[in-house]
Amino acid sequence: MRTQQNIHPHLPRDLFTQIHEDPAVNPASRRKTVLPRITRQILEAQGYVFGSKIRVPGGYAFEVTDPQGHKVKLGLKTAVNRWLNTATTLVERVDVVIVATFAWDDDEKPEALELIEIRSADLLKMVEKVRGAAQKSGWDGNAHLYMPIGDNDLANDPSHPGSAAGTVLSAGRHIFGPEKVIWTKDEWGWIEQDGNSSASSGAPVPPPVAGPQPLDVAAIVAKTKADLAVQLGIPATNIDLSIRF
Repeated sequence: MRTQQNIHPHLPRDLFTQIHEDPAVNPASRRKTVLPRITRQILEAQGYVFGSKIRVPGGYAFEVTDPQGHKVKLGLKTAVNRWLNTATTLVERVDVVIVATFAWDDDEKPEALELIEIRSADLLKMVEKVRGAAQKSGWDGNAHLYMPIGDNDLANDPSHPGSAAGTVLSAGRHIFGPEKVIWTKDEWGWIEQDGNSSASSGAPVPPPVAGPQPLDVAAIVAKTKADLAVQLGIPATNIDLSIRF
């Protein structure tokens, strides 16, 4: 069942070359850091409580408590072009995987953000089936292949070995979205819930429109602690900061 759509993602434009033309920025590199961060903020807004970070080379994984109070090991992956890679380094170390992907409009531009939950055991079965099909087709079964997210993606290339296990959604479920993205020039982006931006979950508050603003030291400290918590993989309550004037 999809969650109620009361969370609105604001994402930086430089995540995609289709909507941004700065040659100095590497969109793929930006997505690897921004999308897991936004995914975490959305999950926290839905009631997930993040604990210690699980060390996974090149991946994002955490010990979390889900909204029902169950403690699980959670991994975050991205599939921005709606095909999920078959790499299993992260999947093998967690219980559940959350996949961040996008719906695309008719102009082939990213339009809406989706989060899909799938149990690691189910995802590993899909990967095994895809690798077997790849080997039978003369492909390298150990290479990084890609599996379609939904039925429309599968229809685009049904004969590809990556389609052998069906779609990711056939074994998983939507937990957020599709929710239209509000594109911004902000470095990290943020989420908005019922009209309130998510400064408390680690995203910077949108810059003021005009005029001088008073310095809010408490907000700066809270934001800094939240940012450090995301980067270090620890609860913000474990971080103490002091300021001397």
